[in-house]
Amino acid sequence: MNELQFSLPSHNPFSEAEFWGRHKELVAICRYLLSEAPRSCAIIGEDTFGKTTLLQYLSNAQEMLVVEHPELNSLLMQLKKKFVFVYLNCAGYGDEVADDMKDLASARFWWDLYDAAWEKLHGGKSPRLTKPKLHADQEYIDTALEIRWELEDLVQNHSCKVAFVLDNFEGVAHLPLRDSEWLRSMARVCTYVVASRDLLYLLYHPSNWSTPSPLWNLFGDPIYLKLPPIEEIEHFLGKASDRARSENSVWKQSDIEYIRKMAGRHPALLRIACASMFECRLQESRMLARKQSLGDESYLNYSIDNSAGPICMQLWQGLARPELRNEPRDTDKQQEAAPSLSLHQRALLDIAKGPTGTREALILPELDAYEKQKILFDLEQRDLIEYKEVWHVFSEAMRRFVLKQEPVSASSAILLQDPSGWQREMPGLTHQEKKVYDYLKAHRGELCPREDIKWAVWQGNEPTNSALQKIIERIREKIELDPDNPRYLIAVRGKGYILRED
Repeated sequence: MNELQFSLPSHNPFSEAEFWGRHKELVAICRYLLSEAPRSCAIIGEDTFGKTTLLQYLSNAQEMLVVEHPELNSLLMQLKKKFVFVYLNCAGYGDEVADDMKDLASARFWWDLYDAAWEKLHGGKSPRLTKPKLHADQEYIDTALEIRWELEDLVQNHSCKVAFVLDNFEGVAHLPLRDSEWLRSMARVCTYVVASRDLLYLLYHPSNWSTPSPLWNLFGDPIYLKLPPIEEIEHFLGKASDRARSENSVWKQSDIEYIRKMAGRHPALLRIACASMFECRLQESRMLARKQSLGDESYLNYSIDNSAGPICMQLWQGLARPELRNEPRDTDKQQEAAPSLSLHQRALLDIAKGPTGTREALILPELDAYEKQKILFDLEQRDLIEYKEVWHVFSEAMRRFVLKQEPVSASSAILLQDPSGWQREMPGLTHQEKKVYDYLKAHRGELCPREDIKWAVWQGNEPTNSALQKIIERIREKIELDPDNPRYLIAVRGKGYILRED
């Protein structure tokens, strides 16, 4: 294989995420918020399907562009006049935080929400309160409550209605239940738009469901964020082709069909495929001008697979979570050892094995018809598979990734158990640590250059090499028996890192 790796320089028009489409979902959100009594709304969808991009676009209502749909344009203009949107990414506040740190995480959540609201409502002025710090004698519950009251006064006294846009709402659900109760009590002076991977009630432990007025009762029917419809994909690819041509990267119709096959209707995979195609055709035009040839195009597949790895890993790992089975995650009990593959993962693997699709009889043949239909329904509802006479994985990039998981799953204990039989538990990783670790797992056994890791994880806002090294060191502390003498996560001087397979 010609492993030419694209650098995706800043002039690549597809190197950064950009909002497009989602007209149906925007109309639904607008109607919730513009009803006579503004209603909170929850957006439910798989990770990487575009929830964050949608919420960030909504949060910048003052900068919203005039769109080509008159009805939507009118609704967006009304939102600009009626609401101020305060965005907060809630990932990681309470997830896997030690019990004795939950109260501090709670106080910092309220501070971040307060700080974001102050910046939006009184930009340029210093907030009245200060950020809570780690002190042994600090009463964090009192600190959180003080910030919450200050936030409510701030919101209540503003001329426009405030809509808090809470991304990755799972982080809030993992905080003490009182935080959700406080958010609910604030709903008399504000409204909420939240995004989550699962229905909100599934994020709370069943022992808490009897609590009066839990937060999720504020929300009406969820807005499901699925993959964009084909007409939005065609519109995007048409504009993408024109944009590439304007910068001397000329795409043929077969190139556009290749992008559609590799990415399916997944927005992030489409951007990755377009970025790689842009570089490929640009390099090709330069080399042809020098009467040279790029030769085999296998590097194009390599480039897309390499960049798509973290996204595919997130989707794959999501198929093992209990919420997918409509079961709340039990945070109070020791979770039993999970099987190497969940039923949903095994079904996706069975489908991926058929290069041109898979007949239903070959999928999970040990299950009865009802159980099999339930699994396939879940996968289809999440747009991970499509039915066209036979079942298909939604994109070729994802199909190839899934096929790589079979030999790994057969020996899944390699990274979890050493030869002496010592079983290591994987403690909670922070949001950034998890993204780096997921990338390394997607390329286990391969040398991952530092720049490739930084691009895949941060995509345009890369940290320094020393900052990446600190993240690697924190990951080692959680996966290695002896972090000072690592056995699994190895550094290659001057080049990058390898997560070993053996």
